[in-house]
Amino acid sequence: MRNVFVLFMCCLFFSCATTTKGDMEEHINIVDFESKLIRLQDVFGQMDSLPLFSRAEWSLGAVKSVCIDKSTLFLLDNTNAIFAFDLSTGIVKNRIQNVGHGHNEYINLTAIRVKDGKLYGLDMQGMAIYEFSDSLMFRKRHPIQLPLLDMIPVSSNGSFLAFNLNATEQVRNVALLDDKFAVRDSYMDASFDANFMANPTSFIEDKGKIYYISPKEDELYEWTGTGFSKVFHVSIEGDKNKNIVDKTTRKIVRFFKFGDKLVVSFLHKNILHYSFYKKGKCLSGIVESNGKYPFEPICQDEASLYAVHSICKGEKSSDGRMKKEAMLFRYFLK
Repeated sequence: MRNVFVLFMCCLFFSCATTTKGDMEEHINIVDFESKLIRLQDVFGQMDSLPLFSRAEWSLGAVKSVCIDKSTLFLLDNTNAIFAFDLSTGIVKNRIQNVGHGHNEYINLTAIRVKDGKLYGLDMQGMAIYEFSDSLMFRKRHPIQLPLLDMIPVSSNGSFLAFNLNATEQVRNVALLDDKFAVRDSYMDASFDANFMANPTSFIEDKGKIYYISPKEDELYEWTGTGFSKVFHVSIEGDKNKNIVDKTTRKIVRFFKFGDKLVVSFLHKNILHYSFYKKGKCLSGIVESNGKYPFEPICQDEASLYAVHSICKGEKSSDGRMKKEAMLFRYFLK
């Protein structure tokens, strides 16, 4: 019986193959993932949950973007409201919904990012980046000249990397913005082909380093300060014994990186799959639900993945002033 278990675990952890090109790039081939169920305890050493409570008069919609700064969780929902929750208690600190055409109002935020106590909201439709304090007080509106889908601060002096939807030879699809939010330089592709599909998040950060997720080639690039260096290329090949070739339904959705560990989510037959990679070994398949909540991480810090699930009709506190709006799950990789 023990030998059967060992054989089973070996099959799970060899559901991909890797090759190395040069000193940096690793090529990961994800195979044999169909009909494979990954148990949470197979990949996570610890899992925590925290209910998020808001004021009774405030409602949290579907979550669009999440970022974390020290003890605060920031959520952007599909009603263009930004919430700040205390990460230790789950109690809401503040909420804003400054939708409009005034100087301190935005039209439609697509992403939020936090850096050094400042929260930034990207309004592609309004062609501006909005700066707030960590208590959600409006500070400044920064006009931009490009239709940006995502952005990330790269230094404390105000520089940003941003994903440009209008890529040209003059300004490619990754733009470096200076502290005045003007384009200093640009990198990567000068155009998009018919297969282009933007990722929910174009940039991630791990241990102070910035990484860019290519929407064309399922590749991960590291920002060097003067350009990009490819570190991972992912190929999803399906079950080698079943000739799975439907590439239209196979698309990288998110990357998460923790040192030498990589977590990749991808769509296959419209079902979200995951591959957990470390040092040439990976475990690939569908991750089991956490109770009634599906496994759908949306952001990371240096040690863990975070998932947020809204609650349609949350219970109210005994005095009726607060209500449960969502559940926050934190997953610590082994």
